[in-house]
Amino acid sequence: MKLKYSICIVGVLGILAAGCSSDKSSNLPTSSENSVQKIVVGGADVQTIASYTGPEPLAKPRKIVIDDFIVPADAVTPDYSAAERIHKRHQFLIRTIEGNQPQSPEEAVQASFGKTLADELAKTSLSTERFADANTTDLPTNMLVIQGRFTTIDEGNRSARIMIGFGRGASDVQAQVVVLLTTQGPPIVLSQFVVNSQSGQKPGAVVGMGAMGVNGAAAATSVTAGSATEGSATVEGDAARMAREVARQVEKVMLEQKWIAAQPGN
Repeated sequence: MKLKYSICIVGVLGILAAGCSSDKSSNLPTSSENSVQKIVVGGADVQTIASYTGPEPLAKPRKIVIDDFIVPADAVTPDYSAAERIHKRHQFLIRTIEGNQPQSPEEAVQASFGKTLADELAKTSLSTERFADANTTDLPTNMLVIQGRFTTIDEGNRSARIMIGFGRGASDVQAQVVVLLTTQGPPIVLSQFVVNSQSGQKPGAVVGMGAMGVNGAAAATSVTAGSATEGSATVEGDAARMAREVARQVEKVMLEQKWIAAQPGN
């Protein structure tokens, strides 16, 4: 029985290994001469491009408006690995049973990012609303608007994440973000930055097998696969991490303008 179980485990790992391939990463264009700050917080790499430096604090906005980020067609890199095909078939069946339509990678990223960002900013004293294709010229004055575009939505390689880990096959979401305040004239740019949110560096099943031997293969496969395929190691997880960091950047602007009070511990 143990021999049969071990053969099954090795067979599954073999299928997943067949889906592993080298993955390409694309970097956001940056402007070094305008770069103000580059930091890494909460798993998200943030590079500030511009920030408001006016002498007087601006009037407190009436509302926060989150515009759905643009997704260029060439920004999406799908995952065709064996593990991802199995995962997507499973998700398709679940969504079909629940009566929901399957989501494309860009739809999943937009949904995860928009919901998380709205939830985070709802913790401030300002009301928050999501818009699709919000035009700043059509919005009332004194509105805090968050706009942007996803420049990279790379699903990575789920098979490589499960088998190898340590960043191999990592998913990646990158975006350009601008925070504006509407006025009677042109909107004021309060902050402009780029964000890169990439899935983690956890070890894969092959490493677990090497450390524990064949007798530990079942445990290694179970624990590591669960870690590598959890929500945080997907483009949806990347988008949620990115949204939390964008919210921190927006709250930083609000603090500088004295629109909100600093929370204890911040």
